[in-house]
Amino acid sequence: MKARCWSILSWVIILSLALASCSVFAPSPDGLSDADRQQTAVMETIQARLTEQVIETVVAQATQAAQSTQPPPATATATTTPESVVLPPTAGPTQTSVIPTRTPVVPTRTPTSVPTVPASTIAPPADRMEFVKDVTIPDGTVLTSGSKFTKTWRIKNTGTSTWTTSYQLVFYSGNAMGGKAAYNLPASVKPGEMLDLSIELTAPATAGSFKGLWYLRNPSGVNFGYGSNGNEALVVSIQVTAYSSETVPASIYPYDFTASLCSARWLHSFDKISLPCTGYDTLQQTWAAVTSKPKFETGREDDERTIWIHLEAEKEGWLQGVFTPYRVQTNDHFTGWIGCMYNSKDCDVVFSLDYQIGNNKPVNIKKWEEKYDEKIVKVDIDLSFLAGQDVKFLLGVTNKGGSAVDAFWFVPAIRNFPPPPTATPTVTSSPTATATITTSPTAKPTATATLTPSATVTPSSTPSPTVTPTWTPTQTPTALPTETHEGS
Repeated sequence: MKARCWSILSWVIILSLALASCSVFAPSPDGLSDADRQQTAVMETIQARLTEQVIETVVAQATQAAQSTQPPPATATATTTPESVVLPPTAGPTQTSVIPTRTPVVPTRTPTSVPTVPASTIAPPADRMEFVKDVTIPDGTVLTSGSKFTKTWRIKNTGTSTWTTSYQLVFYSGNAMGGKAAYNLPASVKPGEMLDLSIELTAPATAGSFKGLWYLRNPSGVNFGYGSNGNEALVVSIQVTAYSSETVPASIYPYDFTASLCSARWLHSFDKISLPCTGYDTLQQTWAAVTSKPKFETGREDDERTIWIHLEAEKEGWLQGVFTPYRVQTNDHFTGWIGCMYNSKDCDVVFSLDYQIGNNKPVNIKKWEEKYDEKIVKVDIDLSFLAGQDVKFLLGVTNKGGSAVDAFWFVPAIRNFPPPPTATPTVTSSPTATATITTSPTAKPTATATLTPSATVTPSSTPSPTVTPTWTPTQTPTALPTETHEGS
């Protein structure tokens, strides 16, 4: 390019000198002839124009170079003028301010162009598919930040090979939205058959537009998609808005922590958090919200008030709510359930319940370490040891892992449970029955004493000895075990 510029400059200088030599002008008072003055003006004009031309040429060449670094879509044709010179992709910064003149070819399925798999990785015609439709989450679906969703594509095997479970759905580019790098197909799919292919994903924590591209991969490690060339990707395209909590409910328990969410003072290991009463800041990725339709890690959905805790990807990051004082009564219990929200598979947290009296240092009551194990834990703590005192309770969650997680306090509340009726009267009646049986042997000597004076009537009282031995062995051993068993 430098040689070209010097060539142009040389010709301009020669032309200017030739024109000057052909003209004769009278000297001027400042010592310069009109010819000198005209030549100077011509040179300045040419130099200015030449500078503009060189800049425009450099910019155009830089733009052309930038375009040449991106392979055109299959149906796009790039043209180059005879005078263009390809520059390295590291050309000057001016290239960013120039709008390329080439119009990219936009696929009809999505409003923006979709990168394709390099031709060297396209599978042979034996592996082909047809995109039928988006069963769930069509392009442009609006989701709240951090929400879980299932993306399902319906595809058809239009090749000649049977897709076995060794075939995979693989992430190619864009935003993976929490998805894995690869998923094996759930079942074999013969040529001509259709498959609903689903994966569990998570909307990013920040607001904006997000897209992820996915391909199928055969057992030989070759990617393939749909379209005439088998190179168009399956797409996940969503719009993410800041999370919006449900309305904070009215209290229905002696102390209702969900209803008191906004009256609590929330502390965070890093910065402020988002709350339903203060509005949601899309730059804040940790929040406490209300949901009345929680879905637990067990897969169960419920319809009770729940505090949903979302912690950003910060190892050892924590969130704690300090609730307003409550006067504890005898037989008050703190109750609720704790665990991880559905599909928050990286969930590894520690729940904590503390109390504080006045300005004293908080005291821990109990901690629970929870992971995504498809189980939830019931909490029931007797608070009678704090009866009569005004107590502030602290609900905390600490993120033990390094990923963003979702956890919950399900129906956290303080409720009063009077003690159940004692069973002591029923147990006491057993010795009473035993005492009655114990007095029976006393009757034996009394009866014997009555019979003793009648010894003179020995012949007629002969049956009496028969009665006595019969009564003694039968009544005594039979009655005692029976009463003892009933009272046990």
